[in-house]
Amino acid sequence: MKKTLSLLILLVSVLTANAKERILPIGMSLILPGSGELYLGKVNRGAALITADVISIAAYFNAESNMQSLNKSYKQFAKIHAGADTDFGDRYYQRLQEYYSSYDFNTIQELLARNYYLVYNYDPDAYEQYLAANTYNTDEAWQWDSRTNWKQYKNLRKRHQQTKMDKNLFFGVLILNRVVSALDVTFLTRRNIEHKVSVSPTEHNGVMLNLELGL
Repeated sequence: MKKTLSLLILLVSVLTANAKERILPIGMSLILPGSGELYLGKVNRGAALITADVISIAAYFNAESNMQSLNKSYKQFAKIHAGADTDFGDRYYQRLQEYYSSYDFNTIQELLARNYYLVYNYDPDAYEQYLAANTYNTDEAWQWDSRTNWKQYKNLRKRHQQTKMDKNLFFGVLILNRVVSALDVTFLTRRNIEHKVSVSPTEHNGVMLNLELGL
């Protein structure tokens, strides 16, 4: 009985140690892809993953820097060439991209509101409330000084939007690198540390617990 209990304690200790040995490189890989592989002696694989992650990090921060620069550029450009206010959010600048002037935008909104609130559903109060919430006043007004500058602004906005997409893509790559590395280390530790447990009879009508480790 004492021998059996001792063997069970040994088995639990080995399995616990096995789990701890697997958790460490997996955790390392989640922080820095490839570090878990280096810990397990897979130098080439680890170096490749670390290199890929460094490149992805550099690309991410480069995209962030370009995005901030383009953000300032198109706002300043709109202020100079369209008289736009710089204190509004992205929706405002999207309107500048879609409409040549705030007058054009307001005209369309008034037409839509008139059809809905004064023709189909007569409600003058709702009509005024809609216009107040969905049109731009004189302080928010804009008008491009030329079609050429309007087109240039659109190009700046598109470049900013593309750079934002690139930044999100690189962030996704960073997450994917960590997942791939963690999964890779998981399979490596399973392959490197295997255990087999079996029971065999003894010559004294007892049983023996066998623990086989493959490293």
